[in-house]
Amino acid sequence: MKIKNFLTGVFLVCSCLTFAQTKNDTKTETKSTSAVTEFKFETKNIEALKKFDWNIVHDLFEENEKDQDITLAFAFENPDKTKKTGIRIDDFNFKITGKTADASTLIKTTKSSVENFINLSEKYDD
Repeated sequence: MKIKNFLTGVFLVCSCLTFAQTKNDTKTETKSTSAVTEFKFETKNIEALKKFDWNIVHDLFEENEKDQDITLAFAFENPDKTKKTGIRIDDFNFKITGKTADASTLIKTTKSSVENFINLSEKYDD
């Protein structure tokens, strides 16, 4: 009788353990996001600044969330630092930071500053 009870108990435990295990078919999707937080344009050629396509800057930040911090930076290094007479502009660095929601304003401000620098550079380049 003891063996019969023992075998019944083992059979019950094995049955419960076997049927208690179910396969979980639910899939969890993880969504990864990336954001462009900084754009920096460096050049030694003033013509590159003149011909810069400002639309690409707007396109870079359009996938960001509205409260994401972004930075725009432009740098010009004058390769001709040998000019000894008159006024010479060696370098120009401009950096502005704000939120993605204000990207249009940041781009306009940056564009205006770069254009002012180009005009100033051409004025004193002669």
